[in-house]
Amino acid sequence: MDYIDKVDRHFATGTPGSLISMEIEGRDYSILYAQLGKEKMCSYLMEQSGLTRYFIVVENLAQIPLIKGGQIHAFVLLDEKNTLHYYSGTGG
Repeated sequence: MDYIDKVDRHFATGTPGSLISMEIEGRDYSILYAQLGKEKMCSYLMEQSGLTRYFIVVENLAQIPLIKGGQIHAFVLLDEKNTLHYYSGTGG
């Protein structure tokens, strides 16, 4: 991704997908993959995480209104040509 050179650690968790954490300009960010059907779980995980901001990777745009949270920095969609598309982090 566009921020990959700033990633300081990566770890798998008991979450619905992989979680990558990084620090950018002194602020913590995580990349969270939102599996189809696991949108509420993503919202819950963000609720429990404090001040971390999130890039949420979605499989399709219909997931975006289902994911809620004030910590969303941006939604990310990877298309069939492996191009990243970023969408506003306002959530549902």
